[in-house]
Amino acid sequence: LNDDFHFLNGGKRVLWTSERSGHRHLEIVTGATRRPITSGNWDVTAVVDVDEAQGAVTFTATRDGVTQRQVYRVPLAGGTVQKLTTESGWHDAAFHAEGHAVWAETWSDDRTQTQVRVRGRDGSQRGTLASAAQAPSAADLGPAPEFLHLEVPNAGPLDVRLVRPRDRGASRVPLIVYVYAGPGAQQVTHGWPGERGLLDGWLADQGFAVARIDGRGVRARGHASEHIFAGQLGVQEVVDQVAGVHALGARFPDLDLERVGIWGWSYGGYMTLRALERGGDLFKVGVAVAPVVDWHGYDTHYTERYLGLPSANAAGYDSSSTLTDAARLHGRLVLVHGATDDNVHCRESMQLVRKLQELGTPFDLMVYPGTHMMESTAERLHLYELLWRAFATHL
Repeated sequence: LNDDFHFLNGGKRVLWTSERSGHRHLEIVTGATRRPITSGNWDVTAVVDVDEAQGAVTFTATRDGVTQRQVYRVPLAGGTVQKLTTESGWHDAAFHAEGHAVWAETWSDDRTQTQVRVRGRDGSQRGTLASAAQAPSAADLGPAPEFLHLEVPNAGPLDVRLVRPRDRGASRVPLIVYVYAGPGAQQVTHGWPGERGLLDGWLADQGFAVARIDGRGVRARGHASEHIFAGQLGVQEVVDQVAGVHALGARFPDLDLERVGIWGWSYGGYMTLRALERGGDLFKVGVAVAPVVDWHGYDTHYTERYLGLPSANAAGYDSSSTLTDAARLHGRLVLVHGATDDNVHCRESMQLVRKLQELGTPFDLMVYPGTHMMESTAERLHLYELLWRAFATHL
């Protein structure tokens, strides 16, 4: 699902992106003939400009690494791919609606807030747009993250973002995993981490290590990676999270794998529940925010993309449901939901509440008045303190 579809030559040719090669690349289609104009073990992530007069297409891609986005240009006739951006990090581009001559580049890295520059067609810088955002201090940012690429048997490959306390002393430190792991998502990037990245740093300053683990299925790793979502959710993703935690424990002896917690929001809330159910005894506490509990009740336009129709894949829906494995839930669960959530309806969590009560399983529940993202400052601050308190108590 993308917008990378452009008519050329008055409709006689079409430019689009295709995963025919196993990675998402640019193709030009003329009648029954398909002609790739990019190739390789990397993905085109978006087409940002098609300049038919100059015979070129500009796009973002993972050619310089999956945790980065750079801007590139290639002739419509095929040929050498030209890189237009320079710094490592996360780049995007928006071209002027007419003429293709001027474009705005946005750039950030994991320690630099988003900057906007104005560039000419050839990439030359024309100016910089001022930002009203106040830059955080080094103390606000917390410890610098470590980026790792791990090859793990029967999982991965895994990309990891790890933030460890600045002052670890001689004692081992507990580990918190922040998870999403859903289709099309990516948590480990060399871009500005935003609010939750600042939270990672704050938790590290309170004595926790915080890890984000991107395994199979996350964005821009090719079709074979995405295939784990075909017909079943919440199974292989857990395998990768567990494998990532054990790999980190082997690499960093100061991490205490007897004290591991996990939390996530939306699909990440669902993954938190699945990790407590299917992760053995690894995770001692999980905070599941606005989780999907059973896929029968979530948006059909999303769910059926992966699971198909319930009538045609009853086993897949059952095996993907947290209710099916609720009796296996290990560790302390803190369940959080917004009462007026119009994306993942609050009834999702209420189904799990009923099931856990029937099983006699202890858990904690926090309900906020707000919607899916708990947008108010008061709700966010309350939620983040709840997170800290849960991990401080149980780890």
